[in-house]
Amino acid sequence: EIQRQSLSDLQIWEILLRVIYAEMLGHNTQFAHCYVVNSLQNSNYKVKRMAYNAAGLLLEKDSPFRILMISSVQKDLENSCLYNKIIALNCLVSLISGFNSSAFLVQIVKHLVNSQPVVRKKAFLCLIQLEEIAPGTVTNFREELTKGLRDPDLSVIMAVTPYFSKLAKDSPDDCKSLVPLFLSVLEKILQRKFPADYEYENQPAPWLCITLVKILSSTTRHDRELSATVLTAFQSTLSGFFALTTDVEVSVLFQIIMSVLQMPLNADLLTLCTEKITMISRSGCLRVPERLFVTLRLVKQLFSVDGSRSEEFQSLLLDSLDSSDESLRFLAMETMLATVAPSGVDVLMQRLAPFLQLESERSRKSIIVQSFAKVIELRAPSPTWFVQRTLQLFRQSDTLVDSELLNGFIDSIREIVEFEGAEIFAQINEVLSEYSNKENLCESTAKLLGWYLGEFGHLFGEAGD
Repeated sequence: EIQRQSLSDLQIWEILLRVIYAEMLGHNTQFAHCYVVNSLQNSNYKVKRMAYNAAGLLLEKDSPFRILMISSVQKDLENSCLYNKIIALNCLVSLISGFNSSAFLVQIVKHLVNSQPVVRKKAFLCLIQLEEIAPGTVTNFREELTKGLRDPDLSVIMAVTPYFSKLAKDSPDDCKSLVPLFLSVLEKILQRKFPADYEYENQPAPWLCITLVKILSSTTRHDRELSATVLTAFQSTLSGFFALTTDVEVSVLFQIIMSVLQMPLNADLLTLCTEKITMISRSGCLRVPERLFVTLRLVKQLFSVDGSRSEEFQSLLLDSLDSSDESLRFLAMETMLATVAPSGVDVLMQRLAPFLQLESERSRKSIIVQSFAKVIELRAPSPTWFVQRTLQLFRQSDTLVDSELLNGFIDSIREIVEFEGAEIFAQINEVLSEYSNKENLCESTAKLLGWYLGEFGHLFGEAGD
């Protein structure tokens, strides 16, 4: 059909569509590549758009036909018709390759200052793609991209923000000079200075807000001077959340709190974060499991900053341990282990057996058992207490005690016996004797007793002592 003369625009459009379908079904469509490239010159917008789509889908990155396209694409970029520019820029992102990367640079940079926001947005996306494919091709690339952050149209700002988000993760120092600009954009969004078209469930540009908060947190968390400026803005933003009516508001608030808790804080900000976490835990805009999961993640992060606030959420954590959701139970147990005091270890130990019984994933069970062993070691008020609680842990989680954990406990006992003296040795003997007389002796405890008798049996004195 492509060899027929005088085809109508509709017929050409159908042929291009069939070629795409043939490619999707696994057929070789190289015979039509030249026809696709020629169709780019068609004046009909519908045909031109389909031809660009077909070129992006069918032509390999190293295809020589991409070179033949250069002239047609340049003409569309220079065309006075806005629609031609948009079609060309839309597909240029997927059409730029090592063969033709420099051919479009001048025109792309020219369109960064186009009077139409839609053209500027697409030009910035092409510029980013061009720099990724051929680094160094764009002179002063970051300076050019920074113009997008200063653009009066929010769609243009949204187009360049993902690049800076990645840059903030990989190289935070390179974004420090842009912190005032990021704060300015965030402030304008929260003050609703952009059109209502970008609002979602009454929250202005929520996903852009979240991205900007992450960028600011990543960039300034290790710089006290900058973080003080950013935290002042975050504090003002947090204070503006008086009630939560939608899950989108919860998402934005969650990300702000998580970012704030990863930065150097003062007592006032910690108190404010605690209040907002409590607000989330009581909000009715999320289902109970989701609300608990979001709250527990925030509580865990809060505890890592200030463990003294754990008492405020103890009831919530204990309730979560009884949840039917495994993820919630695991997160609650993990969070409680992070801040538990020596007096609370026994309470958690009572909860451990039901937790292990209900948990289906062995990897999660192992993580909790290993965390429990570390907590017992770190919180131990005395050597005897340490040995007793570790043996209780082994008894409740026998099959989950691996050789590394058992060997670590053995090394600890050896050090205790060597450095603490005869009195402690006698106390450990008493504890181990108590466990050796139990009928349901677990495998890990049996191995431990066997090692102990072999290591210190010569110190026991006469038989029967």
